[in-house]
Amino acid sequence: MARTLEDLTNETVREGGVFAVLYFDMHSPEPEKLKQIATEFVGRITSEPGVLFAQGEIQEPVKGEDEIYSTNAEVHVLTQTITSLVGISMRYGPIGVEILRPNNNLKVSLGEAHDILLLVSQNSFEFSRFVMNKVASPEDRDKFNRDAERRAEMGKRLLEKKGKKEDESEG
Repeated sequence: MARTLEDLTNETVREGGVFAVLYFDMHSPEPEKLKQIATEFVGRITSEPGVLFAQGEIQEPVKGEDEIYSTNAEVHVLTQTITSLVGISMRYGPIGVEILRPNNNLKVSLGEAHDILLLVSQNSFEFSRFVMNKVASPEDRDKFNRDAERRAEMGKRLLEKKGKKEDESEG
């Protein structure tokens, strides 16, 4: 018997997954190029880690007063975890996110909460590095890079410390 999308959604949500709608806006001076960009964009989301299903609905481009065409896309996405959805939101920057299911409470383990916080932290650091490399003075970049090296070393020590604690609790 073939599984339906509804069966897959029910099972995934029971196991901690999330079914949501992501809203995007896109702009281009060429309406046909805009449709192509939007279609490729939805395809990229489909191949993101943790995505079990994604389907987009793209509105017909509308010409604005500034001669730029705009469109909106609604992407329905089923992810294995809330962490996957957070990652997609951070990478693609939707203008809105609506969680359709689960209806009331999200199921998030402590490990997944750690994963979400680490993902947010890494993204924030990468953004800071990008900004520093584009706008900072050479002296500020050097200081940032030294601080980043210290941060990496501290992270390594924290991971080692965590590993030792886990070994002790198992023994």
